[in-house]
Amino acid sequence: MKALYNINIIRDGAAWRKLLLVVVLPFVALAVHGQVKRIGGQVTSNADNKPIAGVNVIDPKTKRVLAVTDEDGKFAFDFYPNGTIRFQMLGCEPVTEKVRDRDFIPVVMSVMAVEVDEAVVVAKRERKKIKPEPTTLEVKGNWLTIKDIIRIPDEIFHANSRLVVQPILYNETRKEQTLMKPIVFDAQEYNYTQNRMYDYGMRERDPLGRFVEVKSKASREKKDEVVNDTISYADSIYVVDETIHDYYLCKFYMALEDYQKIYYNDTDIVAQGTVNPLRFMEYNFKGAALNDSAYIPKVEKQLRDTHGDINLRFALGKSDLDATDAQNAAELGKLNAQLNEIVAGRDTHLQAFSILGTASPDGSYATNKRLAESRMQNALNYIVSRLDEDTRSTMEVSSDARVASWTDVADLLRADSLFDEAAQVEAVVNRNSSQDAQTRELRRTSLYSLLLSEYCPRLRRVEYQLQYSIFRQLTLEEIQDLYRRKYITGESKDQLSRYEFYRLFRTEQNDTVREVMLRRALDEYPKFTLAASDLAELLIKQRRPNSAITKPFAGPKAPKAINLNHVVALLAENRFSSADTIASFLPVDDDTRLVKATVGMLNGEFEDNYEVVAASSPLNAVVALLAVKHNDEALARAKELPTDQALTHYLLATCYNRKENVTDAIKELETAFRLDPSLKETAKLDGDLNRLINILKK
Repeated sequence: MKALYNINIIRDGAAWRKLLLVVVLPFVALAVHGQVKRIGGQVTSNADNKPIAGVNVIDPKTKRVLAVTDEDGKFAFDFYPNGTIRFQMLGCEPVTEKVRDRDFIPVVMSVMAVEVDEAVVVAKRERKKIKPEPTTLEVKGNWLTIKDIIRIPDEIFHANSRLVVQPILYNETRKEQTLMKPIVFDAQEYNYTQNRMYDYGMRERDPLGRFVEVKSKASREKKDEVVNDTISYADSIYVVDETIHDYYLCKFYMALEDYQKIYYNDTDIVAQGTVNPLRFMEYNFKGAALNDSAYIPKVEKQLRDTHGDINLRFALGKSDLDATDAQNAAELGKLNAQLNEIVAGRDTHLQAFSILGTASPDGSYATNKRLAESRMQNALNYIVSRLDEDTRSTMEVSSDARVASWTDVADLLRADSLFDEAAQVEAVVNRNSSQDAQTRELRRTSLYSLLLSEYCPRLRRVEYQLQYSIFRQLTLEEIQDLYRRKYITGESKDQLSRYEFYRLFRTEQNDTVREVMLRRALDEYPKFTLAASDLAELLIKQRRPNSAITKPFAGPKAPKAINLNHVVALLAENRFSSADTIASFLPVDDDTRLVKATVGMLNGEFEDNYEVVAASSPLNAVVALLAVKHNDEALARAKELPTDQALTHYLLATCYNRKENVTDAIKELETAFRLDPSLKETAKLDGDLNRLINILKK
């Protein structure tokens, strides 16, 4: 947790009668010490090495504050290179450092340990002692709120006095502390003198100026013949989601000072645990399905491509395609039928067609390349000529040719386990840089006849690729096949459209498979609102809500299902303040009324919501009444809860303790612990009951 306020104890200047001396001293010091220099540094904690904000850097001789550390624990000021400075802050052990001509001074301060005292019943308040009233830490959403009254006896608060109180919130579970808003209470004469010292700009120039309250008749209180000054205090601290149910306590560090020194200091734990009966509220909201037609994807025009081999035969050394050859006729017929099916389709359009021919490496490389290129161009012309004029005019056509290498032949040999023969071919390749030289050497080997008859023909092939667009609703089986080839086998790079993902995950019955589909849909389309809503609903159903899924989509313009799913997830994550923001965008209807009321109650909006929550279940009626402090009614309703439930007795103990019926409270708490021992840990964190724990120990 980050400190929200800085505490600065200032013992600034002297009495007005010594004002002249204060003005003269700096000039005397300058003559002794010489020229000042810029000094910087950082103050960190010995416990966790984190920076400490709000530390006063003081000149011990003049008692003046030279600087105050910022939120990064850093400070900078002009001072004497052989001087001495003191670092001081309530809650930390003071540190004194000699400058020793250093430009940067690292300072480590020891944070005072906080020991939680057992509750002690005090019959009579001590005189001459500042004693804040015992109070509670109230939970409202993600905010911890404390309200208190501090009484200052007349006997110790003089006309030239200032009281500084630094409340500190401790998270004992995580060993963290947060500075809360300080209290600064000035006697009138002290305040007047300080204001003069700051040239009547104390509020702006005094680091504590904005927190100052001046003693007045309104702060006076007479009680039991004792006259006190009273100060009311209230502050709230935001705590992060996962810490809302931790064990907290609040401790007040108090110091009375005059112009020269602190003449009184004390500490007091004013609150232990948090008062939060709504921690027991029961709710289990379902996710919502998004069925708004505006968010259901429409069929999109998709670009498709396919490819394959054509087994064409050409006469030796010839480039003309013999269409009368039976094999050629059959191969061209199949390809032509496929092309015409696309052309004739009402929702399809042929966009591009290309063929690639590969020649074997035997013979002259240049001759083979020219022959292959000529054959492919002739084949392309023949195929395209069979298409109608409109299709030919709008489609892209191309052909290419390559000559296979002898390395390709070696790969085929190795695939057939002819390792020695493959090595022999590779040796020839390595000895000759040109393919023609490789061919000449291989012709002189006994291996060549095998290569020519068995392996070179396997490299002669014609491949085609055609690309077309399609605008029609694919069948579910076609979509499933596309998904399988894309994500399961990896043989396709085709991306599914939003609509195709929608068809898949809305028809899938297996939740595990469906979750994978939804996550893949969001990977492909990060702004896919319907997929995010369906995934959020599925995770809520499985009691694994995750607000990160719906966070990019939730807001004032989001559909109801998205915002509702987001709120349900935020509630499960104890992110009550965030849930309150999103719940404000939900309409009030049968689907949302209880959700909105629950969120409102958890954020301290009791008046408008507790009746709806109380009506949702007998248990919720009790905790809602406790939250609004209708303790008598809460007790009556708690007595109607099942007596075999540990929580019933726990809530009865809370009601009795609030009514100061300690005997019955302890009796009910003992019964609760007997039925469910785990409630002992809960009671330790509970500001309503944790003081009874010490009584039970005795």
